[in-house]
Amino acid sequence: MNCDLVVVQQLIMQKAAEELKKQQEKEAQEKKSAVEARVPKLQIDGLDKCELLLTLNETPYSTL
Repeated sequence: MNCDLVVVQQLIMQKAAEELKKQQEKEAQEKKSAVEARVPKLQIDGLDKCELLLTLNETPYSTL
């Protein structure tokens, strides 16, 4: 009987750990979505160094 209790406790702890991980992943995704919605994505592909510096100076990122 004591062995059954240990197994049940282990299963409960495993399930709790899985739920915690799912919740953390959900919160991380929500945070990422919130940031992406508020902060414009930089279009820097194909820019040379000078163009990149000009782009960065023209964006709100330059105040960081």
